[in-house]
Amino acid sequence: MANGALAVLTLVLSEEQFIGSGWRIAFLFSALLVAFGLRIRLHLADTPIFKAIEARGGQPNAPIKEIFRHELRPLVAATLSRVGPDVLHALFTVFTLAYGIQVLGYERNQVLTAVLVGSAFQLFVIPLAGAASDRFNRRLVYADAADLGGLLDLHLLRAAWR
Repeated sequence: MANGALAVLTLVLSEEQFIGSGWRIAFLFSALLVAFGLRIRLHLADTPIFKAIEARGGQPNAPIKEIFRHELRPLVAATLSRVGPDVLHALFTVFTLAYGIQVLGYERNQVLTAVLVGSAFQLFVIPLAGAASDRFNRRLVYADAADLGGLLDLHLLRAAWR
């Protein structure tokens, strides 16, 4: 959605308008998305497992302290498993925009549209990956995807340095 908003803004604004203050419009829209997501989250019912724990009084008094004391390794593993893909996605989105515009000479809206089309594939790939992880082994599917992503990252880095 962010790439789509930026693509629309580059189509309707001049280069000077976009660089001057137009890019901020996308951030204002993101605030609306955050508010929408918060509203959805506040209206979601708790899971049956959480309700059962709550009913028997099994909730910890200091849940964050308990996580760091008893679940530190899974917490670090979960955090690191998301940092890599998320950071690389952000870096390569920015890299693609800069490389496409500055090195390859494409217009900003052309590169944003290409990134938007690439991002749209996630609408299909993510559910397929979820189905594959349900059918096979979650760790194996995630590890294979991370390995393929790493290979793609290396290929893109090599191409950028040529």
